Amino acid sequence: MQIKKQILALLCTAMSLYLPAQTYNPASQAAYEDTASIVLRAIVISDTETRLRWAPADYATWKMGNEHGYRVSRFTLETGGTPLNHEQYIQSQVDFGVFQVNSSSLEALSQTNETAGLAAGCLFGDSLDILPAGGATLSNVYSKSKEAGTRFGWSLFAADQDFDVATAMALGYKDVINPQSGAAAYTTGGFYSNKFVYFVTIHRDDVFQNKGFFEISAQKDAVVALPKPENLSYIPQDKGVLLQWSPAVSDYTSFDIERSEDSGASFKKVNKSPVLFLNTGVSTPGVPDQASFRDSLADNTSTYIYRVIGRSPFGEQGPVSDTLHVKGQPSRLAFQWHIDQVTETEQSVGIVWTFPTQLEGNMDGFEVWRGKDTEGPFVKINAEFLDKSTRSYVDNNPLPSNYYVIKTNDTNGYKYQTFSRLGQPKDNTPPAPPAIVQGSCTRSGMVSLTWRKSSSSDAMGYRVFFSNVQSGDYQQITSVWVKDTFFTHQISLETLTEEIYFGVKAIDHRENQSEMSAPVTVLRPDIVPPSPPIITSHKATLTGIEFNFELSSSHDVVEYRFERKQSGIPGWVQMTSFLATAPQKYYVDNTGNKRKWYEYRLLAIDDAALQSSSEIVKIKKIDDGLRAPIQNFAGQQAGAEKVIQLSWNYTKDPDLIGFEVYRAIQDSNKQRSYAFVPFPKTVPSANPGYSHAVSTSGNAMHVEFADYDVDLKNIPQINTFQYFPVTDVLTANQAIPPTPVNTANGGTYTISNPNNLAGQATISSVRFYYWVVARYADGASSLIAGAVKVQI
Repeated sequence: MQIKKQILALLCTAMSLYLPAQTYNPASQAAYEDTASIVLRAIVISDTETRLRWAPADYATWKMGNEHGYRVSRFTLETGGTPLNHEQYIQSQVDFGVFQVNSSSLEALSQTNETAGLAAGCLFGDSLDILPAGGATLSNVYSKSKEAGTRFGWSLFAADQDFDVATAMALGYKDVINPQSGAAAYTTGGFYSNKFVYFVTIHRDDVFQNKGFFEISAQKDAVVALPKPENLSYIPQDKGVLLQWSPAVSDYTSFDIERSEDSGASFKKVNKSPVLFLNTGVSTPGVPDQASFRDSLADNTSTYIYRVIGRSPFGEQGPVSDTLHVKGQPSRLAFQWHIDQVTETEQSVGIVWTFPTQLEGNMDGFEVWRGKDTEGPFVKINAEFLDKSTRSYVDNNPLPSNYYVIKTNDTNGYKYQTFSRLGQPKDNTPPAPPAIVQGSCTRSGMVSLTWRKSSSSDAMGYRVFFSNVQSGDYQQITSVWVKDTFFTHQISLETLTEEIYFGVKAIDHRENQSEMSAPVTVLRPDIVPPSPPIITSHKATLTGIEFNFELSSSHDVVEYRFERKQSGIPGWVQMTSFLATAPQKYYVDNTGNKRKWYEYRLLAIDDAALQSSSEIVKIKKIDDGLRAPIQNFAGQQAGAEKVIQLSWNYTKDPDLIGFEVYRAIQDSNKQRSYAFVPFPKTVPSANPGYSHAVSTSGNAMHVEFADYDVDLKNIPQINTFQYFPVTDVLTANQAIPPTPVNTANGGTYTISNPNNLAGQATISSVRFYYWVVARYADGASSLIAGAVKVQI
């Protein structure tokens, strides 16, 4: 069992000065067979008395103390406010001797004190120390262990309740200070000017001792005043009383109850044994501990006065509590009664009850109470007590729903009440329907509905209905009526129907249902993408790729997007978009590179931003072998170098391998391939008669070609010009320059390698015509650019 809180209070703080007690050392302990531990506490009672209480800390120490006794001694630490030195401290020792359990004192005390009998039983009663002759069993050992713990705990409990019992058990001592004793030299200046330390040990030398010790200052303010018991109250009973008070468990271990029958002139103790308060260690938060005592009374008419006196573990009596005046009270009457019958009309409710006629003289009359619920709260509806002989009552102003109880009081103040009984006026009129205020649905499918209350005062609750069709049949979804004005319901979202309709009916206490409210439309959140559109056909042409579409059949589509990406390369690019309200079913893409493959898709997007895609198609334009035209093709005589320079621009292309240059002399119809300009620049060593240079600007290329096989002699330079056959290479950014005025004076020249004019000499001017074509690795080429005429 749990040892009382007062026993735990005997634990004290260790001293570090002037202590001859042993310091715990495991190595030194090993030299002893047993270990003893004692706790000690002391208090100042008066200017000449100190009381000691000690307790063994465990069962083994308790057994050794009972067998060998306890030695008690005192040392002086200070006298007159001056600390003693070590030699004086040793000389101040007062040995009070060895204290043994006094069985005769316990026996004498037990004649009038049950606590002493408990202590004697723990110390000297029958035990299981002698095991059966057949040998020890597990059950024997367990029983012995349980009994040992019980005896030890209850013996300390008994000592804690009465100081005289503790003294007889050798667990308490009164130290009466005598200044004329052998240590008088160290107690001069009066008792209240000294500081002492007490020691208690087991009277046995072969035991390792954890001594009990306690330091105490014998000062006037060290005398602690005990509190008086507080919060004394009572519960009257039939010729009896139950007293209750706050136990002050830190100060008291037992109590005495005194009673006065002569208006407080004298008090007599009514308890034969000390009244104990067992602290179980379990308490309810906010509920204080209470000690109690039950006493019997001679009658229920006389007034008795009670008071309580506490007793500390040191045998001190505290101050008396405040007095309490009490009377007994007869017991409650035992009878059965109830509401027998309820009669209902459209305007009233009548109730009939039973009550024993023979008890009418003990009652004050009857009251009728009414509430809206079976558990109340109830309100009295009759102004005054009904006569004792009355057994019926008519409520002419009933509520739509009424729960009635009948109450009465007896002459002793006890209250009695029947169980509640339901009564309702007749009603065939349904309540007014509620008005729905709001309905919404989350993306998880949880519908929340709220509505205003029915205007009918007798509306008891509501029932909720739903339908997938506004004008269809509605199904009830509430298994019981709903008291509140809000409701939640889980619905399925795996459907293409977006609308769901809810209605609410009011129900009264007679189960009359109202008309259904106007249905509210709740939109399911759209989690289903629209049906995908279809690219029904696609065809490549020389100018682009043609597409035909079949649009989505879903009615919630708001937009379409047609997208393209190059095969093998991520990233879709929007080519066009259109609204569902302005549908398109045909599209031509003429922007792609004819040499690259592309993937295409058509997206349908609904009003919830969900989208679906057509199947992806892969296609490219028809490649006619023609590439982008050469631009800015021009030529001129190079002046002092006596050469002809040609130049042109062309857009970069990874497949470009070079340019084919054509030339004709005098007759533009005699066009022949003259040179191939590789790209990037490479100059064949076998044909050093010409060279070229390449430069870039942004995405364009600029090529310069020099014709070196013409040997010009004394021919003054004349103006040169570009000539573009309009049907071949003329573009928007090319303008035909005006024909320059010929200011040549004539001369002689020799063509060292003039094709068809080799070796000829002439005095008249000669015209050179040039053309150029871009060549590609896949065999494709550009349109021929030229002719450029250079006249010399």
